Amino acid sequence: MTRSDSVKYEMFLRVDDFGETHTARFPASSAGAEVFATLRAAIAQIEAQGTARGHAERESRHGGPERAALRQWMVDLARTSRAVARTADAFVPLRMPGGGRDATLLEHARQFLEVTAPLSDQFVTLGLAPDWTDRFKAAIAALEARRRGRRSSREGRATASVQHRRAMADAMAAVQLLDVIVANALKGDGLLPVWERVRHVSVRRGRRDEALAVAAEPVSDPAPGPTITPDLPADAPLKQAS
Repeated sequence: MTRSDSVKYEMFLRVDDFGETHTARFPASSAGAEVFATLRAAIAQIEAQGTARGHAERESRHGGPERAALRQWMVDLARTSRAVARTADAFVPLRMPGGGRDATLLEHARQFLEVTAPLSDQFVTLGLAPDWTDRFKAAIAALEARRRGRRSSREGRATASVQHRRAMADAMAAVQLLDVIVANALKGDGLLPVWERVRHVSVRRGRRDEALAVAAEPVSDPAPGPTITPDLPADAPLKQAS
């Protein structure tokens, strides 16, 4: 949620509290009560989408434990392959890839599996578990599932962002309508200044905005200064005005 949205959201909560506190002024059958209910529903939607976006952001984080587990498997296989290469004809030791995206790591992991699976017994002889190929496949599958989950999370985050903006717009529309309804309902009432304070929104402007505002101010013409007359000799004739 942006700073501007946060300030507006706090205002929505204040307006909702105002409606809850003064329900007698806006009975259930009134237009005011209906609009307050609309605002309350929009607030609930904003909160729900905030939770959904937070979950999607956590799920979209890079790699996670699945990446670390798969990479560790590959490190073990690469180390063990150097010993296997001493006895297996034409077998080239495995080399770990550098950094990169999960897709790159998965591609190399599949190549590791393709090369090492035919020599599974020799890797077992050197200390790997008898079922190491199944466990290595499971590590590959886990990171693949993680990638699919991240793609789904990105889509969910985009959807949540759209719904968040829609809920913010719905809430603001409700408040703008309440500006009219509450002003009419509280005309001449001491509660009207309270409503105005509740409804007020203030967003501090940054230095850049202030600088732009100053630059945008019109520059007025300078005030006329005194007329300067050149010094003339005392006996100089004065020019007659025509």
